[in-house]
Amino acid sequence: MKTLRASIRLVLTAIPVTGLLLGVLSQFVRPGQVWGYLLLAVCGFAQSFLIFLWYRLDAQKRGFRRSKMLNTGIAGITTLALPYYLFRSRGFLGGLAAIVLALLLFLGSLFMIIVGATGSHLVLHSSKVELGPRAQ
Repeated sequence: MKTLRASIRLVLTAIPVTGLLLGVLSQFVRPGQVWGYLLLAVCGFAQSFLIFLWYRLDAQKRGFRRSKMLNTGIAGITTLALPYYLFRSRGFLGGLAAIVLALLLFLGSLFMIIVGATGSHLVLHSSKVELGPRAQ
């Protein structure tokens, strides 16, 4: 049981870290560069995979019987299927609390994308940034 909890924590930590990586990589994508868009797609797929992995581990921890339809829904239309799973596996109040936490995780991941993009932009263009008038 401890190993399962540790795995769930690791997956939940990896989601915003992947967002940070996505933000950093976004600074290297230029129009017409297929490899850059491919890297962004891989990061997006990784986040979707992590959400599905969390769902699988959480269902195992709770003894929730997963159906093929719900598995497909979590993988394909997460915004609809995840709230359904949270309410079904936790009841109304527990599901509501879990949705709030999921939204906070989503916002944290968006914040990490912004931090990654801004940080890498500043590092890449730091020689071009002037902070004020130069002393003569």
